[in-house]
Amino acid sequence: RPAGTQTSDGFLWIGSYVGLARYDGTSFYSYDSSHGVPSVVSLYTDANDRIWIGTNDNGVAYFENEEFTSFADSEVLSSNSIRAITGDNEGNILIGTTDGMGYFDEGGNLHALNESQLNNEYIEELHTNADGVVYGRTTLGAFFTIESLRITHFFDPDAMPFGGVDSVIADPNKNGYYYIAASSGNIYRCRIKDGIDDVTEYDTGGISEIN
Repeated sequence: RPAGTQTSDGFLWIGSYVGLARYDGTSFYSYDSSHGVPSVVSLYTDANDRIWIGTNDNGVAYFENEEFTSFADSEVLSSNSIRAITGDNEGNILIGTTDGMGYFDEGGNLHALNESQLNNEYIEELHTNADGVVYGRTTLGAFFTIESLRITHFFDPDAMPFGGVDSVIADPNKNGYYYIAASSGNIYRCRIKDGIDDVTEYDTGGISEIN
């Protein structure tokens, strides 16, 4: 599916397998593979209005002041296929790949995020809640949270009352609560604290994605 984000100037940015496009409300301007960002699959706008770009097989880049800075040749990440990007409340940019995670610190240095439960995992989603807690899921349906670049919760499908996670988003009105689209086809609202509790089930007739 296409990736999208928005910058403070109102531009909408759309990534697809043909590159990156900017929409100003009237027309599109395209940045194709000649700019070093082919096959865009994830986008994120940080607090400095930089656009972080994850590509299918050419690593990660960011766009600032009409220039692209690419990290396609970095040996820090185990995979050049970037599936998800988000930022935490400490100025780090977290990168989810098809083989583990990495992060950029405030100084722009790229590091591997060495967490045994996520190493070698295909990271499908990354988001940040209102408290700055990073959360996400793997392609196998595991759910996790990260604070200060360390895993604080990790639940594989067998450890969750609703099984695997197909999609997840934090409750915007109550920190610590999440809406989860489960592999069963139903949506659940639950609290993540010491474990998973206060679970409410919603029968949606098979919805598998929430945004």
